Amino acid sequence: MLRRALVLVVFLLALVLAEVAGSATSPPAISSRAALLVDGTTGETLFEQNADKRLPMASLTKLMTALLVLDNTKNDDVVRVSGPAPTVGESTIGLRAGERLPVRDLLAAALIQSANDAAYALATYVGGTVSKFVRMMNAKAKELGLTHTHYVVPDGLDTPGHYSSARDIYTLAREDLKYPLFRRIVKRSG
Repeated sequence: MLRRALVLVVFLLALVLAEVAGSATSPPAISSRAALLVDGTTGETLFEQNADKRLPMASLTKLMTALLVLDNTKNDDVVRVSGPAPTVGESTIGLRAGERLPVRDLLAAALIQSANDAAYALATYVGGTVSKFVRMMNAKAKELGLTHTHYVVPDGLDTPGHYSSARDIYTLAREDLKYPLFRRIVKRSG
């Protein structure tokens, strides 16, 4: 009886391994409109589907907001909330006009909580105005070779003409990961 059970377990294990081996050679079934899988060590593309297709990017916009903040501030700079930040809707941390917060705290709120008001406060601080900051975003996208990306807002709420691609988002994320503060923040969010 024990021998028969052991043979059955070995047989079932062989079936599972054969199934896994067979599926490893065929691409995965993906229902998303675009996908990109890259080996983080080698940079080799392992799978892609419409990786250059221009699509709304939602809160992934905040990756560029973060990059410009990291490029143009010190972590302990203090931001005085002004401009449209206190009136921005959707996901917020409830910022009030005149409130003062360190860049690192606003950046964490924008990246972890997807706080749109924090993204606007940072945009106003770095760019002087939101429109100037958006011009900075598009200039940085061009500098990085993000040819399938265009920014209209710093937070990612759906706006006509605001789009990116899976490949451009990957490139942008790699740039953000060069900053220790960014790595610490996103590590906290997991």
